[in-house]
Amino acid sequence: MKSSFIQRVYSQPFFRECIVICLILPLTIIGSLEITYAGPKYGGSLQVADEMDARGFDAIQTRALVGNGGTAANLVMERLFKMDKDKRLIPVLGLSASPSSDGKTWTIRLREGVFFHDGTPFNADAVVQHWQRILNPKNRYSNLLLLQPIKSVEKTGNYEVRFNLEHPWYSFTAVLASPYGLAALIPSPTAVTNDTQNKAPVGTGPFFLKQWKRGDRIILVRNPRYWQAGKPYLDKIVLRTILDHEARYAATVSGQVDLMITDRPNHIKNLTEHSEFTSIFREPTGAYILAFNTSKPPLDDVRVRRAVAYAWDQKKYLKASYKNTMKFAENWYGNRFGCNETGYLHPDLEKAKALIAEYGKPVEVTYHHTPTIRGRETGEILQQMLKPIGVSVKLVPADWAAIIKQVFSKEYNIATWAIWNSQYETEPYTMASFNSQSPRNITQYNNKEVDTLLLDLRTSMDPAKRRAAFCKIGRQVNHDAPFLYLCAPVYHAFAGKTLRNLPIWRDRFLPLSDVWLDK
Repeated sequence: MKSSFIQRVYSQPFFRECIVICLILPLTIIGSLEITYAGPKYGGSLQVADEMDARGFDAIQTRALVGNGGTAANLVMERLFKMDKDKRLIPVLGLSASPSSDGKTWTIRLREGVFFHDGTPFNADAVVQHWQRILNPKNRYSNLLLLQPIKSVEKTGNYEVRFNLEHPWYSFTAVLASPYGLAALIPSPTAVTNDTQNKAPVGTGPFFLKQWKRGDRIILVRNPRYWQAGKPYLDKIVLRTILDHEARYAATVSGQVDLMITDRPNHIKNLTEHSEFTSIFREPTGAYILAFNTSKPPLDDVRVRRAVAYAWDQKKYLKASYKNTMKFAENWYGNRFGCNETGYLHPDLEKAKALIAEYGKPVEVTYHHTPTIRGRETGEILQQMLKPIGVSVKLVPADWAAIIKQVFSKEYNIATWAIWNSQYETEPYTMASFNSQSPRNITQYNNKEVDTLLLDLRTSMDPAKRRAAFCKIGRQVNHDAPFLYLCAPVYHAFAGKTLRNLPIWRDRFLPLSDVWLDK
């Protein structure tokens, strides 16, 4: 008979839904579709335009998946599972995930007959090698803190592996299914051993990388040996990096680009009303922010940070820069926890002035922003809002590579950044952003109470206690003001009418594996 603890754990819907048997889940249901068509057409080259290039594709060498890099990574490599809107696992390279009675081990059965693009067989050895490399502290995987409940991964058969956990972990299956980081994506062990994975990624996915011309484009071509028979439909996907919003828009309207991702309000309005385009969007998860370096004067003083927060008017910013196409954010986890009070510091110039006067010294800061229209707009609005309280802002335009370098080297005052989140689980991203020991805590935020709450959250299996912890963490972080909220981002994508089978867009990266061109 199970203990009362185990009975409580397994009474949760989360655990009842985690056992996945692929024999009753036809592969044709992977990825729910809004619209169905008479049948797919094969061939053609899809041209996609986005703002950001890749940073690399190796889990150890690359800090983050962004823009075209994230899209390409999820087309070249695959996860063990995907996850539907109800947090149920959908088989990909894994077939089933079975927890032990105490919730501390998970046995994963793997798909047989799958090969990486370089001919290396996919099996338990490939999965174990990948995860052991990530979990080895000597390799300094940047997101290791997020995975600390995983003690080890071992081979229990040629097509079976076991994950051993320190304790039952609510977020475990969400981590296995995450499209956001490189931990869940299984690379070719041969490419990793040969140290070519970062620039020339090899996976089991429907497309393989033909060319990556930095700052310009990533060319992916159809994998003729893909394990899902009949897929993919396209011969080629070209992911073009077009930094300038107007150039991206012009390329889309002229037909040079089949699909564009944008957040510019005038483009969203024009293309939504344009009869030749189909639009899809994703509801926001996470928040765009202006990160503060809390380890460096003057923003190491909480009075200055709170003064800046009181001077910042997010609603005016949303109207001026985004024409209200983005949503107001007062936390990074949305409304899922039903928190009554978020602790958000609403605009109050008198409070801001009083805090600066109490600080008693001139306040000058630099703001590192992208060299785009939006980046300049944000900087100019920040200057205007902080000027009345006596804070001067120097604008420093830089590309994303330079901003990332400045942020992780802690050589900045304020920088454009984001707190990522997932439709499925919030805890790993919250831990990454606010735990004092996290290398992803780029603001250098340090609060002992929040550290304790984060550790309690990680070990809790009680949904009610988890909700209460998230609300308390949110209030405390907002009180300490380690950043400003820009918005809760709403992503928009526009495609010509010939692009068929556009998916429901739930994750950060738009899934394109099952689309086709009807030309």
